[in-house]
Amino acid sequence: MRKITKVFLFIIVSSFLISCNTTTEQESITLSKKLLSTKLLNSERIKEKFGSYDIDVLSHTNKVRISNLYSFEEGTKVTRTFAVVNYPEQIDSSYAAIHSKVIKGASIGRIFKKNRWSIVKVPLYKGTIPTKLKEFSYVYDLMSIQKNALAFYMYDFHIQKDGNDYKYATITEIYHPQYINTKTLELLYKEQQIPIKKTPQVNQILNIVYAKMQSK
Repeated sequence: MRKITKVFLFIIVSSFLISCNTTTEQESITLSKKLLSTKLLNSERIKEKFGSYDIDVLSHTNKVRISNLYSFEEGTKVTRTFAVVNYPEQIDSSYAAIHSKVIKGASIGRIFKKNRWSIVKVPLYKGTIPTKLKEFSYVYDLMSIQKNALAFYMYDFHIQKDGNDYKYATITEIYHPQYINTKTLELLYKEQQIPIKKTPQVNQILNIVYAKMQSK
């Protein structure tokens, strides 16, 4: 009986340890292989992973747009990406009509793709937003999470058509940890040479990002 009991306990403990390891692995990699494709738009990836997608423009000026890319969880909006979009000084006439739709709340990647523009993301920096509970409580509330380090990716959003290339904006995406964390971000952009040093441009934009994360 003692031998049987020991064997039984060994099986239970082993199963528990395997379960813990599996959970840890799931927590470290939040996207399936299919969703790690860089060909997907962020909006497409959110919808594929969580079953729904929509966007709210939280604030907008001629220089900066703040967007809430969310899915629904039990009928409640949960922010999957808090996006800070920095526009260039001038908007070219070739895409001015599309830009006007962006101003009215259109999802940037979707509207350009719909109008047959090719999209190229030129990486600037990736990292982790420092954990600051009080300062960033606005974003934590949107994501329905408590104090947490948040992975982010900053890039220049280029659009191309008919042999022309335009830098449309610089976009910083801050992700919900159940959507994209630092490990996922590393896997997602492993083929790209992302700068590891902060340039003056990156620091300037991060200051804007931090400010926008603190206020409604």
